[in-house]
Amino acid sequence: MVYGLSPAMLGQAYVRDGKWKYITETQATHEQILTRVLQAPAEPELVARIPLGEQLYDLEADPGETRNAVKDYPAGRDRLRREVTLWCEASLARVKKRGAGASRPPELSAEEEARLRSLGYGPPARGPGR
Repeated sequence: MVYGLSPAMLGQAYVRDGKWKYITETQATHEQILTRVLQAPAEPELVARIPLGEQLYDLEADPGETRNAVKDYPAGRDRLRREVTLWCEASLARVKKRGAGASRPPELSAEEEARLRSLGYGPPARGPGR
């Protein structure tokens, strides 16, 4: 199985298993469709959400992904929906674990901070009355 997230599909997760490709349901804004799909300038006043339903394609019979077969194969849809959900949950757990284990940068002494500022790093020192 191959899993992924596609920005071109507005953040939808997908899974490919043999001849089948399943794409999760999501909601997109008009602005996302303009900028990501149509590559047009953003129009911030367009904030309406557009539901993008689940999709299931038989890539052997429909390589161009023109016929959504999600209603025709409920068992296959449900199986692939579970697979992509488990993959998303596992991916999120890995990201959270990495974030929880991330170390904080070491504390610097006043002397080290002054030396870095003298080299042009960080904000200027604050003195009295500043």
